[in-house]
Amino acid sequence: MKRLMLIFIAIALLFSFTTLQANEPERSQEFWKMYSKNLVKCIKEGNEGVRYAALQRIISYGDKLDVNAAVFDIMRIYRTDPNVHAKQLALNALHKMRNEWAIGFLKLQIRHEKNVALRNQIYAMIKDYEKSNM
Repeated sequence: MKRLMLIFIAIALLFSFTTLQANEPERSQEFWKMYSKNLVKCIKEGNEGVRYAALQRIISYGDKLDVNAAVFDIMRIYRTDPNVHAKQLALNALHKMRNEWAIGFLKLQIRHEKNVALRNQIYAMIKDYEKSNM
C-alpha cells in the first residue's frame, strides 16, 4: 500500500512540474525590459546569494534579456570570486549574454586560467560563439 502511494505521489509531482513548465505565459517586451533592469541592479548591488540567483536567471532567460550593462560586474565575479562554482555560473551567464567584449576578454584570459575545468568551459564558449557568428 505504501509503495502504491509513493508511486502515485511521484507521478503527481512529475505531472505538476511538466504542466507548470508547459503553461508558462508569454511575457511582454516591457516585462523583459524591466526584468533585465532589475537583474542588472541585483548583480551590481546585491549580496552574494542575490547575485548568484540573478546569474541563474540570466542563464535561464538569456535570449530574452538585455543585461549587457552588467557584463563588467559578471566578469568581476568570474575573476575574483574564490568559489569555482560561482566562476562557472558567471561564465555560463556571459555565454548566454553573447557579449562580444566578454568573449574577446576570455580569449585573452584563457592562457592564464589555471583551473582545467574553467579553461575547458572557456574553450567551449569561444567555439560555440564563433560557430554561431559564422
